[in-house]
Amino acid sequence: MTGEAKKFLERLFNAVLTVLILFYVVWLALAYSGVGYYVPSESMKPVLMPGDLIVIKPVTVSQLVQQFEAGEEKPIIVFNNPYSDKPWVHRIYRVVYDEEGNVAGFQTKGDNNQQPDSYLVKPEDVRGEVVFRIPLLGYPIMFVKSEEGKIFVGLLLVILILSNLGFWAASKGKSKV
Repeated sequence: MTGEAKKFLERLFNAVLTVLILFYVVWLALAYSGVGYYVPSESMKPVLMPGDLIVIKPVTVSQLVQQFEAGEEKPIIVFNNPYSDKPWVHRIYRVVYDEEGNVAGFQTKGDNNQQPDSYLVKPEDVRGEVVFRIPLLGYPIMFVKSEEGKIFVGLLLVILILSNLGFWAASKGKSKV
């Protein structure tokens, strides 16, 4: 292999490794900060598509009620659901009040669903309101969160690091000769 080809491969490995590390850092920041989620189903089509990455902001109950009552575009929220270990993403369909006039919860509905959800979302179960989406960027995150994805990314990082170390060692050994 010529020196030019080795330099090209070394640069290619460095670029791929850098992109993977940056992607992983961004993914960790979004996943563990509680502001980034992905859309796993078609329940919110056509507004949110499967594989979209969504970013949420913290929101109070009064802000959600105010938005619900003020506009035609009802808020889309991410919330905990006792029937799932993953958070759900649906639009507020109705605000439910208790006998004293306090917000008891929100009835939600996926835009693509025929019926509203049977579960009443308690105010404390709301994680936040969707503020924007990045189309398709959720698919890599969905893959990385799967068992196969974790194994694949781990192996890929090990291979790239070892290859990079091999190029580095080879170039150091050659410079001494």
